[in-house]
Order: sequence, then C-alpha cells, then structure tokens
Amino acid sequence: VRALKERIPEVCRALFPESQPQMRGHEWRYGAKGSLKVNVSGTKQGGYANFETGDKGGPLHLICDAQKCTMKEAIGWAKSFLQRDVASNR
Repeated sequence: VRALKERIPEVCRALFPESQPQMRGHEWRYGAKGSLKVNVSGTKQGGYANFETGDKGGPLHLICDAQKCTMKEAIGWAKSFLQRDVASNR
C-alpha cells in the first residue's frame, strides 16, 4: 500500500485517464462538483473520499470505487500497475 501512496498521482492518472483533476493544494478533485477527492501529497497522501457515496479510505479503496470492483480485484489491479511501472523503468 505504501508504494501506491507514494505514486498516487500516477495511480489517479491511470484510473481517470480522461479526466483533468481540479487541483486544490494537496488535493486533486474529480467530478463535476469535485465530489471525489484524492490527497496527492502531504500527511494524508493516498487518502480519498467520495462525497457522493460517502466512501473513503486509502488507495485500494479508491481503486475499488473507480473500477467498481472488489478488494481482491483492486489488489490485482494494484499489483499489475506496480509491476508495469517497474518494467517500464528497466
């Protein structure tokens, strides 16, 4: 999970490739009213909240929300994302 927190801006770009976030300090906000908030830096880096649904948590919860998937599927997505990133840096 720490690796996802450290790379949360890249995680967001992968999860929301068509969306340009509204940047507010340490937060990136998505949605018409900025109802999905992701902390991309600072002490809360990696945290997220969806104010439409009330969901919140860390990077794996963000993946579940964005991908509409289970925690097990989110872990698989995260492993694939991190492995892809390592492979591209070789």
